[in-house]
Amino acid sequence: WDNMKRQASPLYTFGYRILTGEPVPLDDALDTMRRLPLWHRSLPQCDTNRNDILLLPALPDERPHANRLLPVDERRAHKSNSNPFAILDTPLVPDPSVYDKCYLFLGSMYTQPYWAARYFGLLDDNA
Repeated sequence: WDNMKRQASPLYTFGYRILTGEPVPLDDALDTMRRLPLWHRSLPQCDTNRNDILLLPALPDERPHANRLLPVDERRAHKSNSNPFAILDTPLVPDPSVYDKCYLFLGSMYTQPYWAARYFGLLDDNA
């Protein structure tokens, strides 16, 4: 949990609170849910040249990591099962088809923690 709480993931934050009953601040997880793009798509992204983050050295067979968590609407699109600190430049690969190669992620990144939190009383109607 010490590693997961810094990721501000609603899935892990709400799940930890529900399973352990320990008082956990929910503000970061709620901010992630508020900023989650409506269309969670994997679009071209270039974060390695940002001036507001510091790239930490990569371990063998890993990508470089950022020194801080970028907000969910400013970082690459990914599911809850990958490292949000990993920086990855994702170029758009041109494709002659009508549809682009940008992946659309399922809404479960939002709906699963939202409804679990509502069911267990962590969220009220104003959240």
